[in-house]
Amino acid sequence: MPVPKFTQGFVFRDFHPDRVLIANGERATLRWAGDASAAYTMSWNREQVSVAAAGEQEWQSPPLRDTTVFRLEAALADGAVSTTLTTQVGVIRPHLSVDDLVARGSVHLLGTSEDLPLPEPTAHNQPARSRPYHAMTDGILFGHLRAKAGRRPAQLSAHVTHQGRDEDTSIFTSDNSDTNRTPVETPFQLPVRHGASASLAFTGTTEDLLSLTWIPMGGGRLSS
Repeated sequence: MPVPKFTQGFVFRDFHPDRVLIANGERATLRWAGDASAAYTMSWNREQVSVAAAGEQEWQSPPLRDTTVFRLEAALADGAVSTTLTTQVGVIRPHLSVDDLVARGSVHLLGTSEDLPLPEPTAHNQPARSRPYHAMTDGILFGHLRAKAGRRPAQLSAHVTHQGRDEDTSIFTSDNSDTNRTPVETPFQLPVRHGASASLAFTGTTEDLLSLTWIPMGGGRLSS
């Protein structure tokens, strides 16, 4: 008895959002690489729509009010075989439906998100130039790094100190040097507490993409 299967060389991969974190009410753009021979169905919450097929794809969601999981199904035309990829988009300050809420510990109110000025890119053969940031409240620094396809990897180095003591040193890298695969971005997040300083250095070029967003646990900024 023959077993239904995808044709040799069938492609369905790299299902991801342009941004993993968006503001309440914004639309998410989802991208993937898919074979033109398949039929594609996008599902989220209780919604479901068919999406077109023609190689590398993208689809824009309706306005999102809370964190949402998306499922993308690829199926052969006769529906005999299918496969599914999933991804998630977070929403800043989502709408909540709460009947009763009891707090038995500390409660932190998220403030308004803020896009931050970026450190200047430094060439790979040059000493990295850091940009300092200072936290006026506790918060989380979210970001995305995406190196240009076919070029050298891009890198963001982060060094966090508080009252003269080292708290965290992290390095985030995006490598899209292999042109045989779809370029992907590297998301990252970095907790920074009140009074701490973060020094960020960006190694790459102006063709590499970097974004930084500050989510405060209160009303304080991450000043630079």
